[in-house]
Amino acid sequence: MDTLSLHPVGQPQNRQRRDRGVTRASLATMNVVEQMQRAFAPGHRLSGLMGLVLGGFVPVAVYSLVHVEVATHPQFWVMVVGGLAYSAITVFTWARQAFHLTLKALGFVLLLEGAVTFSTQQWLGLAGLVILVVINGVSAAVALQAKE
Repeated sequence: MDTLSLHPVGQPQNRQRRDRGVTRASLATMNVVEQMQRAFAPGHRLSGLMGLVLGGFVPVAVYSLVHVEVATHPQFWVMVVGGLAYSAITVFTWARQAFHLTLKALGFVLLLEGAVTFSTQQWLGLAGLVILVVINGVSAAVALQAKE
């Protein structure tokens, strides 16, 4: 009966992860599509999911606070303003990268955040909410992956 001898084998070259890494400086130059690709690329899916949860929570919380809570708890407007500030900065940065015009980006932010916050049409608010969850989630995911 023949036996096979076992020898330690290194990881094959084609399976080694070649992660160039993202720094805070390089993150600022990534366009919207590059950020989306990076957020959920193999090897980054856990941080992508965590970023989606963390970043996506903010617009969901704002929507819920505005449409359910503030009528009975007006002091919750402070949290709404905080959430809008968090989200608006991210959405403005993304819109400016996508549209290449500051005024157009500002209009996009005002319309999107305003529709989610103040629209009485549920379908419009929810459609905007989905967009905000994606933008804030992907942005947070890439930020979690950035190295100092």
